[in-house]
Amino acid sequence: MSIFEKIEKNLENIFERAFTRVFRKKIEPLELAYEIERLIEETAITDVKVPYAANAFRINLSKADFALLEPFIPELKAELSELVSARADQLGLALLGAPEIIFEMNTSIKTGEMRIIPEVRSASGRERPREADLESTRVIPIREVTTGNLQVPEAIIEDLENGRRYQVVRFPYRIGRMEANDLRINNPTVSRFHAEIYKEGSSYYIRDLESTNGTFLNGKQIKVKKLKDGDIITVGSSRLRWLVQQ
Repeated sequence: MSIFEKIEKNLENIFERAFTRVFRKKIEPLELAYEIERLIEETAITDVKVPYAANAFRINLSKADFALLEPFIPELKAELSELVSARADQLGLALLGAPEIIFEMNTSIKTGEMRIIPEVRSASGRERPREADLESTRVIPIREVTTGNLQVPEAIIEDLENGRRYQVVRFPYRIGRMEANDLRINNPTVSRFHAEIYKEGSSYYIRDLESTNGTFLNGKQIKVKKLKDGDIITVGSSRLRWLVQQ
């Protein structure tokens, strides 16, 4: 089990305890984790000698959700701090201070929703590094950086319905209906977090994330399966081709 799988399982356990008797729309633990991972990548500052990422995340919740999660905040902070460190390390990004997770109640947030605000906070407590430290940096999505960077695509996913191609530049690579996924498929037959592709050594694997309609590889339903170049992945009614970059 990878560190990311361990954290995700721990988060699901915490949320299950917090929302055990709640039958309305509720926050999904994987959505929270994936959104933090996405923000680490997309707000990274990369055109400096030592690329770095946000290390502080303010999580705004509705009054009702904050009340339910408040007893579990110490556990959540520990798990999410570990997630921030692991994701930054995986992307080769430095943190200018220890990870900070701040939960805030916000009356403008609807129940079952959340807002996450990333910040860079140095060890000295400054909310951002001094201008001299930045060396004329700018915040850019890491996906825009293609040469001399970690983001050289290892594979391509081709949507067989519309011919679009998507670069796979990081792992795990998640597919689903929610915006927090790497590949978002806005289709009601696709689950919020449907499947993910991960890498072990030089091999690639696809794992179903307990989706409603299942994940299929070359027409056969799978839970976890090794991927080969040219394999056809079906999520809901969407068909995707896996192409390894040589």
